[in-house]
Amino acid sequence: MSEIISNSPRSSNAKRLQAVPRVDLTPMVDLAFLLITFFMLTTSLQKQQAIIWKKPISEGPDIPISECQVLHLLTDSMGNYFYWEGLECNAVSKVKDRAAINNLIREKKEKLKTSCFNQSGNARNVICLLKLLPKTQYQNMVALLDEMHSSKVGTYAIQDYDESEILAVANYYNR
Repeated sequence: MSEIISNSPRSSNAKRLQAVPRVDLTPMVDLAFLLITFFMLTTSLQKQQAIIWKKPISEGPDIPISECQVLHLLTDSMGNYFYWEGLECNAVSKVKDRAAINNLIREKKEKLKTSCFNQSGNARNVICLLKLLPKTQYQNMVALLDEMHSSKVGTYAIQDYDESEILAVANYYNR
């Protein structure tokens, strides 16, 4: 495989010099490229997986939703995030960044544990409604879905925006 080549002269009259061996690694490099090629051609890449969407169940009794449970998260075409709580949109507040969304959800969950109970006396769960304003980029929607997953929000949905929400965001920018 490899060969040691010595550059020292072999004469009986000359002083004995130390032979400096030189290892020819060309065959090893060839072998490495063959192995890399073999593994690249025989491996299988990870299959792409689609997001599994849970469809709403239309059967069964309606579950009453309290106004204190609902948190609306909006994103606009400039990548800004806004939120408002309740059922009717009067004004929106801007979220500083994606980390602040996680803090907002955590605070909402804590508030629900202390002040929003159902008929049986248990704390209600937070419901996040995600809304994408016109010309929102795909990555902003994915960022909101990632926040729902990392915050462990049990109930969330992507909904169409309302004219009152567009007006509230426009009023926020015009302040």
